[in-house]
Amino acid sequence: MSEPFIFNGKHQPSVMILGVFHFDYPGLDAYNEQFWLDVLLEDKQQEIDDLLNPLKEYKPTKILVELNRIESDSLFNARYSGYLNGNFDISGRRNEVYQLGFKLAEKMNHTKIYCVDAMPE
Repeated sequence: MSEPFIFNGKHQPSVMILGVFHFDYPGLDAYNEQFWLDVLLEDKQQEIDDLLNPLKEYKPTKILVELNRIESDSLFNARYSGYLNGNFDISGRRNEVYQLGFKLAEKMNHTKIYCVDAMPE
């Protein structure tokens, strides 16, 4: 019998963590660069798409976004569902959850996103 923390399956799991600054939170991150860019501009939208295409090739099975799970999971999954159905517009929303999380999950044909946050209560 093996130890419970040893993975015995055929495939080893892999995890990718993508860290970005808060797109709509200028100057308030722990590491604070004094700049702000508008991710809604056409050239920045192209850069986002250029980032999402290779991420899609990684074939993520789950997309986790930095939001409080208890407070936000149902709300953001309702918004994500609305986005997929054309009833929730993200074109004016600068937040990275929408611009990266929703768009990548859509590219992957995911029906759900997962809210996680490491902040202690």
